[in-house]
Amino acid sequence: MLIGGPVLSSLGFALASLTANYAQFTACMGLTGFGFSFMLMCMQLELSEQAGTHFGLCLGIGMAGFAVGMAIIPLLGEFLMTIYGWRGAMLILGGLMGNITPMTAAIVPKVPASSRGNVERKERGTKEEIPFGMSYGAWHSFLIPRAAESGLAIFHVILVSVCVAVANMTGRIVVGLAAEKFRRPHEIHLTLTFMNATFVLCDVLIFRSTAIFRTAAIFVTSFLSSFAMAGREILVVILSRCLASADHRFIAMGIGEFNVGLGSLAGAFIAGFMADRFSGFNLSFAMVVGFEIPVFLLVLLSKLKKETP
Repeated sequence: MLIGGPVLSSLGFALASLTANYAQFTACMGLTGFGFSFMLMCMQLELSEQAGTHFGLCLGIGMAGFAVGMAIIPLLGEFLMTIYGWRGAMLILGGLMGNITPMTAAIVPKVPASSRGNVERKERGTKEEIPFGMSYGAWHSFLIPRAAESGLAIFHVILVSVCVAVANMTGRIVVGLAAEKFRRPHEIHLTLTFMNATFVLCDVLIFRSTAIFRTAAIFVTSFLSSFAMAGREILVVILSRCLASADHRFIAMGIGEFNVGLGSLAGAFIAGFMADRFSGFNLSFAMVVGFEIPVFLLVLLSKLKKETP
């Protein structure tokens, strides 16, 4: 199962180079996404068994690689297209993704220990995954289009994406380390949720300010929001794992990731509809603040429920 994910991802990219229309291309990208998600979920489940008490830190370090890809792959893809065209670029990137397969084959699975009869933790996960996914999907989908709409030069827009990638990598590692050191994932989640809502709101309010102030503010708020988003993506997995009994841990982690994906799809769709309806991305960005309200309340409720004897 672990090896099948990267095989499908690589195959989807390679087949996309042969497509003749948009429908075929979309189907290939769907195959790539399915394989990637399959691999990610299997890796998290295996890491849960291998890392033990260091799961938070290991997950944060491992997921930090996403940020590196966010910064490198678009630049690499553009470079390859100038030489080989988009079909050649897709084929080469598919080949590069195929290198993940032997790496996953080198992982020796650990048989999970059973803990049947353990009734100390009956909760199977948290409830904030869907609204968090909506916030995550809306923010990531319209960060760059909104930066371009604000009047930033193309060079500055690229710098914003790099800034976001650095914050994404930093957030995953720092939050993973903090979750392991302090063992208080609910409190960290609440802090990051409040922080993200605050800075997104500030970003919305300064959208019509002077060009110099707006440019500087977008860099600062984008960095801090990306840090908070990436950190909470780690915490969703950690909370799903730690709140479930050992026998239901894998199910809880899978459901949590599914809910985040479902929320991301819904959030991006709603934000896109609002952007199309009102001919601008600022209102779509403001919706992120609204999505954060149920996230905060649900995490707070989960924390209070956990503390109730």
